[in-house]
Amino acid sequence: MLADRIPGHGGFGSFAGRRNSLFNLATDKKGRAFDPVAKKKAKQAEEEAIAAGKKVKEEIKKEIIEGVANSIRLTNPKGVRMSELGAHPIIQALKTKHQDTFKTIQLLLFIKANDKVFWVDDEESTNPTIRCLEDVEAEVAPDERPLEEIIEERRAALPPGGTPVTPETFKAWKEKREAERLAKVEEDRQESMKKGGNKGLVGMSGRDLFTYDASLFQDDEGAVSADEYDEREEDPQDEDDNGGKTQGM
Repeated sequence: MLADRIPGHGGFGSFAGRRNSLFNLATDKKGRAFDPVAKKKAKQAEEEAIAAGKKVKEEIKKEIIEGVANSIRLTNPKGVRMSELGAHPIIQALKTKHQDTFKTIQLLLFIKANDKVFWVDDEESTNPTIRCLEDVEAEVAPDERPLEEIIEERRAALPPGGTPVTPETFKAWKEKREAERLAKVEEDRQESMKKGGNKGLVGMSGRDLFTYDASLFQDDEGAVSADEYDEREEDPQDEDDNGGKTQGM
């Protein structure tokens, strides 16, 4: 029984060996058991973190991020392939300026690590299309839902209360709005008169001029009336007499 507890006599040492073998563990120089697969993965993860810029100083990291973003937008805001991005003059200038930094980082891993700034179309690809995330989020996808559904959704989002829209309320709102517009036109006209304008009519639109004084608009002598114009439009004889061509007014 004592031999089972003495290392080297098939006891405790044998148990540790069986345990390590059972759980695929290895033993370091100090006799401590460890998982070689997990250790390898941890080492790989640390190397990738360093390659993604884990140990890069913040001011240098910010400069590289800005350089990549500018390179994308100057080339094509809709997306740039990684192979094309790496050859951009701005990126080349950054590599020259920060040679030591680019010896430790991989630009693609750096871009993927900064996923709050950049968008990558395929995480598994070694040559993905890269864009600025801000530009992607700014694009609004077209709403393909029925118009009735969109209107109902927006109506439900309105705050409680308010005036229901009926033909009567719409008419009242339109008349009020037009009255306010005309008041503003008159105010501008009065202001123009003070400055020496021609009765304050300079700068008014044709619609406002007609509203202010319809007598300003007179037809020339011999002008065709609206009824006569319609009759000529509908008279097939004119078209036949001219070989299918409409007479000019």
